[in-house]
Amino acid sequence: MYWDLSPGRLGLPPQHHMADLMLLFPRQSMKQCAAFLVYHPERRLVMPKVSLLDWRRLDGICRYSVVRLRDHLYFLGGYRPAKKKYSRQVLRYELSTGTWYYCNKMKTPRADFSAFAYDGKIYCPGGRTTNGALTELMESFEPITNNWYQENPLPAPCAEFACICLEQLSTVILVGGVARSPNGSFRCFNHIWRFGLLKSTNPYLDYEYLWQALPSGVGVPTSLGVRGHQLVFDSAFNRVYLVGGSPLTGKDDDPAVSQKQSLAWIVLFQHRRHESVVR
Repeated sequence: MYWDLSPGRLGLPPQHHMADLMLLFPRQSMKQCAAFLVYHPERRLVMPKVSLLDWRRLDGICRYSVVRLRDHLYFLGGYRPAKKKYSRQVLRYELSTGTWYYCNKMKTPRADFSAFAYDGKIYCPGGRTTNGALTELMESFEPITNNWYQENPLPAPCAEFACICLEQLSTVILVGGVARSPNGSFRCFNHIWRFGLLKSTNPYLDYEYLWQALPSGVGVPTSLGVRGHQLVFDSAFNRVYLVGGSPLTGKDDDPAVSQKQSLAWIVLFQHRRHESVVR
């Protein structure tokens, strides 16, 4: 992710005034530092120099999700290998002051999920929960009241997917991830789900916030599926870029412990025409 930066934020030197930054969090390695790169918005280039921020609050936890909402970063859930426990922890980092705060904990401990900000709230769908089980449960966090609320679930339990909010279209899309096949083994899938204010199946409601699968045939253009990837929205071309990730191969391959070589490919999803192509 990247955003406009004011002087002194994150403890950076003054020459970074109004630069766009891209932060990279080592969510799989339990390292307490985050890397940042400077992004040149006019030339659309990422500067090659990488610097590190030492955030000790992230020590000992991995596989968490990070969301930016207004002037704050939220670090949600995760896994603590030393304790072999999935976490409900929620940390808030104030960008303008560099101050950490503890928020009310999530209802469900989870890791390997992709949280997103939508309409002023933070949503946490799916992921892995107690004993590594996949879940379809979703909950939302209201920062003003510091409370969590249960929401409509995903269409199926899954983890290691990627979500992105498309504010111009008032929708969120979820791409890829890991699920269980009918025979009980893990598999990657390549379909795309969307979340938004949709026509309700509840006879007492006209519309409600729901997940819905896109039409058949619209998905990541690979038979393997993808997991552990990221999504980036380019508003200039109205496209979503899918970057990195890896397929799940092997009949009994457990994605919770396996490390596969990452694919170096990008998928462009043109959501207006529901087309997807590989470049």
